[in-house]
Amino acid sequence: MLDMRKIGVYISGLRKQKDITQLELADIMNISHQAVSKWERGESMPDIVMLPKIAETFGKSIDEILSGGEIAGNRYSAEASIINEVLEHKTHKVVDMVNKGDIDLQAVAEVAPILKPSTIGEIVRGISSISLDHICALAPFLDQSDLEKLIHQVEIGNIPGKVLEELAPFVSSGTIDQLVDKALEGSIDAELLASIAPFISRQKLEQLVENITDDNVHQELLEEIAPFLSSVSLERLVDRVVDGEVRVETIIELAPFLGQEGLQKLVVGVKAGQMNADVLSKLAPFLSRSAMSEMISDIITNSKK
Repeated sequence: MLDMRKIGVYISGLRKQKDITQLELADIMNISHQAVSKWERGESMPDIVMLPKIAETFGKSIDEILSGGEIAGNRYSAEASIINEVLEHKTHKVVDMVNKGDIDLQAVAEVAPILKPSTIGEIVRGISSISLDHICALAPFLDQSDLEKLIHQVEIGNIPGKVLEELAPFVSSGTIDQLVDKALEGSIDAELLASIAPFISRQKLEQLVENITDDNVHQELLEEIAPFLSSVSLERLVDRVVDGEVRVETIIELAPFLGQEGLQKLVVGVKAGQMNADVLSKLAPFLSRSAMSEMISDIITNSKK
C-alpha cells in the first residue's frame, strides 16, 4: 500500500527545497493550504489528478512522488503506469497490462486509495483471473456489488478464517453467510465467530453457535456475541456455561441481553460470596422482584457467616 507518511514527508521536503510556503504550493495546486498540510503530515493523499501537477512543479516523476523518493525496481513504475492510463481515461489499457502479466494486480491495489471505486470496478471487471488475496486487498476500495461479483466468480473452497474476517465488513450479510457455509465444516472457532458476528445474519449466527465445541464456550465469547443473538439462543449457551465457574462480571455484562430464566441460571451459578450490594445494584434493573428478594437474602446470609 502507498505510504502516505513517506509521500507527505517527501512533498514537504521538495516544497522546502523550492523555498515556498504551504500557502504558495496550495495556490499553485488551486487547493486549500489545509489540504497541503494534510498531505505533508501523512493524513491524506493528493487526489490522482493532482499527481502530474505536483510532479511537474517539483521537476520529479510520478514514480518518485509515489515512492517518497525511493523508487524500488518496477514497483512504482507499474503504479505510475496505472495512474497515467487512468488520467487519460484508458482503464482498458490497465486491464490489458494485468491480463498480459506486464503488471501485477497488486499494483492496482497499491494505488487503490487514490482511485475512484468506479474506476477500480472497471479494471477488475476486465481481469481474466483474480485470486482471493487480490480480492481482499481491493475489498475496502470496491463498490459492494463489484466486490460480490468478484467473490462469486472465484472458485471457493475452504476459505481461511483470516479471509472471512477481511471480507466480512465489505459484503452483505447474505454473501458472508454463503462464504461461511462454504468455508466451514462441523465446529467453528470461537474467536473467528466473535470477529464476524456483527456482519452475518442472526439466523446464520445462531446456527454457528450451535456448532461451537463445548471447550470453546466461555464467558468472553458470550460477552462478545451477546448483542447479536436472540435471548433464546443466548440462554442455550448459558446452559453450557453454568456447569463451570461463572464470574460475576459475566452476569453484569450479559444481563441486558438475557431473559429472566437465563439470568436466573447465571445468578445461581455464581460462587457464594461473590454477590454484594454493588453487584446487586448493577443487576437490579434486569431482575424480577422475586429474584431480587432471593439475592438480597443470600447477601444477608453470607454477611452473617
